[in-house]
Order: sequence, then C-alpha cells, then structure tokens
Amino acid sequence: MVYRLVAAHTIEAEVLGLSARKGTLFANVLDGGAAGSAQPGTSPLTRSGGW
Repeated sequence: MVYRLVAAHTIEAEVLGLSARKGTLFANVLDGGAAGSAQPGTSPLTRSGGW
C-alpha cells in the first residue's frame, strides 16, 4: 500500500483538489448529469477561504 502525503495550502494540494473536481465533472457529463447540479461555491472563481 502506498500513502501520499500532501501538505495543506500548497500548490500540490490545489492541483489534487482541481483534479478531483474535474473527475467529478467528467463523470457527471458521461452519466448525463442534470444541468445546474454543481454544488454552489465549488468554482475557483467564487470559492472563499483562499490560501
């Protein structure tokens, strides 16, 4: 088993988060997900908290 350690508030953590959201989006598109099913606040442009 391999564990991957990623420090919080780093570029690598941000890239992993974006990758996860992209995978979810891709799965929703392939499954024919309903329009407007995205969770509010998940856009990098509207997200609060920042670094």
